[in-house]
Amino acid sequence: MRNIISLIQSNKDVERINRLFSENKDIYINNTNEDNALLVLLALYYKNQESIFVVTPNLYKAQLLYDKLSRVLDKNEISFYPQDEFLTNELLVSSIEFRLERINTIVKSLEKTKRIIITNLYGLLKPQLPYEKWKNSEIKIETNSIYDIDELKNVLIEYGYKKEYTVEKMGDFSIRGGIIDIFPVNSKQPYRLDFFGDEVEIIKSFDIDTQRSIDVVERFSIYPIIEFFYNESELTKLKLIIDEKRKSINFSKDAIDAIKDDIEKLDSREELDRLNRYLPFLTDKHYKITDIVKNSKLFFLDYHRSLEQHEILIEEIKEWY
Repeated sequence: MRNIISLIQSNKDVERINRLFSENKDIYINNTNEDNALLVLLALYYKNQESIFVVTPNLYKAQLLYDKLSRVLDKNEISFYPQDEFLTNELLVSSIEFRLERINTIVKSLEKTKRIIITNLYGLLKPQLPYEKWKNSEIKIETNSIYDIDELKNVLIEYGYKKEYTVEKMGDFSIRGGIIDIFPVNSKQPYRLDFFGDEVEIIKSFDIDTQRSIDVVERFSIYPIIEFFYNESELTKLKLIIDEKRKSINFSKDAIDAIKDDIEKLDSREELDRLNRYLPFLTDKHYKITDIVKNSKLFFLDYHRSLEQHEILIEEIKEWY
């Protein structure tokens, strides 16, 4: 494959495209098929240092494209950032699998290593917390380090982890005396922290089925397992903003009751996928995944259909509200 890419890179037309691409110029490639477009994409990717977002008009196309490119790219060179396309789904409930894929992409992007990221139009436009919020969310767990167990528990709850009797799936944690079990997002296995007082004495991975320890590890990181996470001061700010908007707009009684129910859910950090629509209230502008992946480029596959899909999205929002 690399030999084919090298041959394509030496083509004069592709060289011109690459020059314009590196100068951040808008490029429109017409009268070509998808396979040729993807070969140009790969030629640009291997020639440049930036990550490239490949944007498709719909989720189905994004899934097919991700599967196709995954067969020719290393797993560290490609990520998936999918988003449900039904507005009611976005406002009511979002696919857990898709959320974990998005968070996986975000966490990998914090490493600042270039990659190709496949997304659909709804994924590209999805509101996100800013880069700094995600970057500062990392909790580094290391042996011989000091942690306040109660404080760690509270942060885990803020990050969307659920306290259970035993850890059975990603996103669970449990506390039994001086032992904390947790299955972090972006991890293939859960970890067991054995505390002596407030010091982590030893960390081991363990098997979910048998609950038996496997290997000793020196360190691992914990990131949020939800995209809408906030601390207590941010929650207070959020409730004030919601209350101000409630008072300034003539809502129906049913709408006011729904808002009150939402506030209760925000307090208890329940149904945060559904309540993700309140996320922009905590940010100073509309942040997207492209604001998290620094110095990235956009590669639209079927640009005109994406524009049509954007118009459909605008109409759906108008009808919903």
